Amino acid sequence: QTTQRPVNQDVVDLEMAGVLTNQEEELTAQIEDVKTVALEKEHEHDAAISALKEDMHETFKELARVQHKESEDTHADNTFQPRRESLINAVFQALNVEGTG
Repeated sequence: QTTQRPVNQDVVDLEMAGVLTNQEEELTAQIEDVKTVALEKEHEHDAAISALKEDMHETFKELARVQHKESEDTHADNTFQPRRESLINAVFQALNVEGTG
């Protein structure tokens, strides 16, 4: 015949409180880990976005430089094109004059 010992409810309550406290601490630690990882990812994304912005800025600066150079070249072509044509015409006229004379 087994005799049932009376359960001390205070002991059970204390043990349950200890278990719950441990679980709460573990969950809190896990939450902090998740927050830390999220923050690291956010910093990585911010750094990546900053790098992309810097690359875009450099690309636009290079594009502006190229467009400015092309604009200068076009201006130079427009400025010297009539001179080139008149020189070429003068050479052809001279050749024609020499050829017929």
